[in-house]
Amino acid sequence: MILVYDRAMTDESQVQPVQVDLPEIMTATELAQLLGFDYSHICRLCRRGIVQARRFGGRWLITRQDAEAWLSTWKRRQRAAKEAPPD
Repeated sequence: MILVYDRAMTDESQVQPVQVDLPEIMTATELAQLLGFDYSHICRLCRRGIVQARRFGGRWLITRQDAEAWLSTWKRRQRAAKEAPPD
């Protein structure tokens, strides 16, 4: 289970975490829909190896563990970017 945030909210003070149960294996389309990302963005991350995925029958397949690993890295980078002093 992971916590994601509703990206449609414009006022960050009103954003509430939502618990999402990821399936054991999902397609790039399913991951994009669950997390509110664009499908092409998830595919690009898979092609670059940023999200560990396997190509099967023309689809990207992502395990829950790989999705959670990428999300934890992504969240750390987001927090670090917010905390970094401006140039």
